[in-house]
This record gives sequence, C-alpha cells and structure tokens, in this order.
Amino acid sequence: MSEDAAKKIFARNLNYFLDLNQKRKADLAKHLGCSSGLVTEWCSGRKMPRVNTINEICLWLHIEMADLLTDTSKEQEDGYYLNEETKKIAQAIYDNPDMRSLFDMSSKMSPERLKAHLEFMKRLQDSE
Repeated sequence: MSEDAAKKIFARNLNYFLDLNQKRKADLAKHLGCSSGLVTEWCSGRKMPRVNTINEICLWLHIEMADLLTDTSKEQEDGYYLNEETKKIAQAIYDNPDMRSLFDMSSKMSPERLKAHLEFMKRLQDSE
C-alpha cells in the first residue's frame, strides 16, 4: 500500500470515529496539545501522525489502532451490521440522546442491577 493510500485510509477512519464519538478536530488538538491545523492535515489525508500519536488518539477514542489503520470501506459498503434489527437499534440509539444515555448507563451497571432496572421498566410498561 502506498503512503498516500495509508494517509487517506487513516483520514477517513479518523473522521469517522471523531464523528461517531461526537468529537471535533479542536477537541483532539486540545487533548494532544497540538495545533488544530495539524489535526486538519491528518483529517484531510495530507499528513499522518507518528505511531505514538496514533496510539494516544486510539486511547482517547477508546478504539484499537487497527480501527484507524485498516481500510473498512468495503465493509461499510456491504453494511456494518450483520442483521437489520441490530442496525435499527443502533440507529435509534445514535439518533436519540436519551437512548444513548440509557445505553451508556446500562453498560456500566452490574448484571444484577441491570436486571432490576429491566424488571422495573417492564412493570412500568405493563401498567400503562
């Protein structure tokens, strides 16, 4: 793979994960202590950060290095999700801030506490 192709893949993936995490280029620049212009160069595919910087970006975005360096364009064309129901649920969570909050909170709960909350929600739904 050429250096230019690697830069384009990195740029596409970085932009994707910034958007996915609702982060701006300025947020990344502030976190890394670098200029916004440098982050723009990365996001446009004109430059590529060093490996240690890529690692820091990954830690900040809670992703793996392969997520930024691997060409996933074919996977995205085919569809990220394996089934339609999962795709609809993921889109609903993405579109609704309240759903995102519920998902985020539930992912941090113990299994017992999550089960108790689910039972409460079912009782609440049944009473309506």
